[in-house]
Formats: sequence, structure tokens, C-alpha cells
Amino acid sequence: MTLLQCRDLRYSPGSAEVLCGVSFAIDQGQRVGLVGTNGCGKSSLLRMLGGELSPDAGAVVRRRGLTVALVSQFLPGEVRDRTVQQAVQDAAHEAHQADELLTRLDFTQAQRAQRAGSLSGGEVNRMLLARAVAADPDLILLDEPTNHLDVDAVVAFQHFVMEYVRKAFVLVSHDRALLDALTERTVFLRGGRAHTFELSYSGARHELLQAEAAALQRRQAQQKEIDRVRASMKRLKHWAHVYDNQKLARKARSMGKRVERMEDAQQQAPWADRRRLAAAQGDVRASRLLDLEDTRVVAPDGTPLFHVQGFYLRRGDRVALLGQNGSGKSTLLKRLCDVATCDDLRDGGVRFNPQVRLGYYDQELSTLNPGLSLLRTLVACSDQPTDRLRSKLSTAGFPPRAHERKVETLSGGEKSRLLFLVLELTRPNLLLLDEPTNHIDVEGREALEGELLSGSLALLFVSHDRRFTQSVANRFVCVRGGKLEEVSSLDAYFDTLQAGHGTGAIADASPQPTTATHLSNDDDVLARIVELEAKLQADLARKTKHQKPNLQAAWRTEIAELYERLA
Repeated sequence: MTLLQCRDLRYSPGSAEVLCGVSFAIDQGQRVGLVGTNGCGKSSLLRMLGGELSPDAGAVVRRRGLTVALVSQFLPGEVRDRTVQQAVQDAAHEAHQADELLTRLDFTQAQRAQRAGSLSGGEVNRMLLARAVAADPDLILLDEPTNHLDVDAVVAFQHFVMEYVRKAFVLVSHDRALLDALTERTVFLRGGRAHTFELSYSGARHELLQAEAAALQRRQAQQKEIDRVRASMKRLKHWAHVYDNQKLARKARSMGKRVERMEDAQQQAPWADRRRLAAAQGDVRASRLLDLEDTRVVAPDGTPLFHVQGFYLRRGDRVALLGQNGSGKSTLLKRLCDVATCDDLRDGGVRFNPQVRLGYYDQELSTLNPGLSLLRTLVACSDQPTDRLRSKLSTAGFPPRAHERKVETLSGGEKSRLLFLVLELTRPNLLLLDEPTNHIDVEGREALEGELLSGSLALLFVSHDRRFTQSVANRFVCVRGGKLEEVSSLDAYFDTLQAGHGTGAIADASPQPTTATHLSNDDDVLARIVELEAKLQADLARKTKHQKPNLQAAWRTEIAELYERLA
């Protein structure tokens, strides 16, 4: 059954047309991924699907009685002064739903009593998700719901959605692994149009690139024929003029009209993002660039975070720094950046090689001077001619009219692109990157991956994007148990998280088994057996990639214990 249809949606919030003929449908129970570059209109399209925004042309046709819940990137004003408990309770149909969902999403009693307006970004995301699920809508719209969540919490979010979201949903995300795990249909927004595939992200992206390659070949063949006919037309016009021949002139005019018809019917050029996102690499001869020995990382207020017994970074090492939010990953990168600016390149147990030229990308993008223009920002870090710097800005997606804009007026994505331009111009040989993908879309992430993998640049980075981390890193270290330790692979780290369904901001998406000793009589034992067997059968009925082997084993163990008790 079709829930809604988008019919030729068009939307122009400014001078440029963002959506120029978007059409697709969403059926009951479908799990849809909506993918596109920053600024392509994804959030606006979600608001149109939810009825909060009207298109300039076209229509969103909804099934009669359709209920929709939008999980936006920002806290709605009407719930800002409500407590977390009240905000979720308002959306729930039954009183116990709010308590159950908040428990599943690991909200403490103290957090439930907080004003929604005082929550952190990750807490807001979780609360809005709880409100949406509690309302039991026919369709849930999720606008980048894992922003501000660490890797552990993203894993737990994935399990929560698998376990509790049974209705159709549209997920906007730049996390490719999350899209592959949760969606079965993908809609790409490219060049203002929608391209729909009945596949999760990776399969859909492969099909899209193949379709675009075929379209480009057709366009090139058509252009070759257009050029041939146009050249013939020009020769006829010349001969008609030289020999004053009206017959040749009429034939030339006819061929000109033919060229116009061919151009009108020509295959549309495939969309291409021509912004450049590069991290240039400086040369270095030293093999060992950074050493940490017996180093203690502490918060700005002096609170101990973790201890580094021994760590080194060599030329060509690309090290992913893993751990929960608040564990001290960003604090370590900031301290390393401070030490690198010292005259002797050392502080306590931290030692940099004198050949190091450090580049630092902070997740708050605070290293950019907000009062400078884009052009002055590049001039301040480079001695290249102004014309060349303007060309670099244009290549990075900043048109000439934007070159004199102040940094403080830029969006997060624009600041991110500018900071990478600064890093390119300073040519570091060691990069510290703190959440470099936060403001970058899928296309930009893939471009950055290619740049970071293209040479011997040393890299220590923090990222919550699993696909990016897996693609870029060749070593993995983890902040765990108050110390920094090396792990063999990202899979090994995730195996630990999967076993516990995440230990971060979101709690285990499924209830932990209740042991037989917690049940007071045989009726309770039988009821528990029925409950566990139903969960087991439901999980076995899922696709293999969505099943939870660890929980299945726990459920089977408890069922055996319960039957033994009855015996």
C-alpha cells in the first residue's frame, strides 16, 4: 500500500532551484535512505513529506489518515521548556510507553526531569527519536539522527531502530554503514532530481554510477553527431555566401534547426560535484614523527581521563582513535596540537620529531578566524598569488561573489571546506583530524578518503563514520578502562560493542534476559518462556544480517534454565 507520492516537486528558496522535478513514492513498511550532498534539499524535502513546508510546484499526495513524525536536526520550540519525560509522554498513546522508551534509550531519572532545551545534541536526538516512536506514526522521517553520537551510540541506535521501528521510515544520513544496515531502498537527490533504487546504499550507489556512466556515453555520442551536423551547416553557410546560392542557404538554415532539435533532445549531463576537498601532503624523511610515553590526559578542569603508557606515530601511519563521547579523544588531539606549537616540540611524555609540520582540524572549526573573509583566510596562510587562491576557492565550491564573505557567515559544511583548503596550502606531513566528516556529505567523504590514502601522510583521527574509519585507518587505538590500548582491527572493536549492543549514549536496544531466580511462581516462568520464544522466533525470521546471534544465545540459555526450573 502506498503511503505517499511526490509528484514533480519544485522548490526555489532563493535564486537557485533546489528541487526541479522530484518524483517518487513510499510504500507501507518501506525503509528508505535519502542521500545527497549538503544543500541539495534533503531537509526541505523531509519537511515537505511531513507537511511543514509547501513546494513551489508539484504536490505531495498522502494516503487518507496518514500520520507522520519528523525527527529533525533541531529541537522544536514547543518542547524546549518541557521536561524530557513530559515531551515524550505528550506524544505517547499510553503512559507506560514513555517510561519504556526512555529506559531503552538510557535516560536516567535525573535526565528525564531536565528541560529539553538544556540537553546536549546527542540527548536531543535520542529524545526526539523516543517522541517519534511513542507516537506510533505510519511514517517516521529521520533527519541525520546520529549527529553528535559516538561510535558506540551509533551502533546502539542501529539496534534500537531494528528492534522498535516497525513502520516505514525515511533516513537522511551520510553514514554509509548505517544506511546499508537499516535501509532497503535508496533515493539519491542529484542535480535537483530524484534517482530511486530498490537497494540499500552500497548497491544503489553502484547502480547509480553505472547508469551515469551509460548516460555520459550516450551524451558524448549525441554531442559528436551534433558537432558533425553543425560543422556541415557552417560549411554550407560559407558556400552559400561565397557563391550567393539561396538553395545552399536554405539547406544551411534547415540544418541549423536540426541542430537545435538535437540539442533539445540530447541526454542530460550526469550530475557532478565539482567541489574539491583535498588535504595536501608535505614531504618528510623521518620515519617516527610522534612518541607518547607515560602520558596522562586530563580534562581542562583537571579531571583525569586516561593514561597513555606508550604510543608512536610513524610516517604513513593512519591511526583511528576510538572511544565513547567524553572519554578524552578530543582533549588528547588538542594537547598534541598545543605541544606542536612549543619551541622544543615536547611536553612531558609527548615528543614530536623536528621535521613535523602539523595540520589540525578541530570539530568546532574554531581555528578559523571568524572576522576574516574567505580570501583573506587563504592569504594569511599562503604566499601564492591572489588569482590562484581565488581559483582554489572556486574549485572548492565558493563562487567569486562569495570570496569576500566573512567566515562567521558560513555554514558548517562551508567552514569545513575552507579549513581543508587551509590545510592544503600549509602542506602538513602530520594531520590531527577531530571529526572531519561531521559537516561533509557522502561525496565529500569519499573524496577525502581518496586524498588521505594517496600518499605517505601520517594521520591521527577521530571519526564516528564507520565506513570512513575502516577505509582510511591502518591502525586502531581505543580509550577504554582509563587507558589507551591498541586493537587489532575495527571489526574487533565492533565485536565488543555488538556483544553488549553498545555501551554509549543509547542503552541496549533489547531487554537483557531475566534469570529464572527473579520469577516468583510457575505462571510467571511460563509467561517468560512464551515471551522469550516469541522474541527468538521473531529474530530468526529476520534477514541474517539483521539477526542478533548474541541475544539468541542468551535467550536460548534462559529458556533452558526456565524449563529446568519447571522440571
